[in-house]
Amino acid sequence: MSDNLAVNVQFCDEYEDLFHNCLDALTRWTQLRDFDRRSAAGGPASSDVSRAEHNYMTAFAALRWHSRSCILCEQTLRAHINAAADAPTYRVS
Repeated sequence: MSDNLAVNVQFCDEYEDLFHNCLDALTRWTQLRDFDRRSAAGGPASSDVSRAEHNYMTAFAALRWHSRSCILCEQTLRAHINAAADAPTYRVS
């Protein structure tokens, strides 16, 4: 991709904070899940893994709710998605 195709996507500060919280929660859940899977070898998930999963789901829900209720974020996402819909599609054979 060339630099001419770069899109300037900007969100509000709250979205940025929520996004980073969501990413941190996802990272923590993934790390704990993978560690638990290796150490337990198919046993039930530990309470730490369950708690991390719940934290991720909560963080993701907050991010999604914000993106639908914030005027700036909603418009930015709508413009970005509509622009992507107009982009050419390519088939890989």
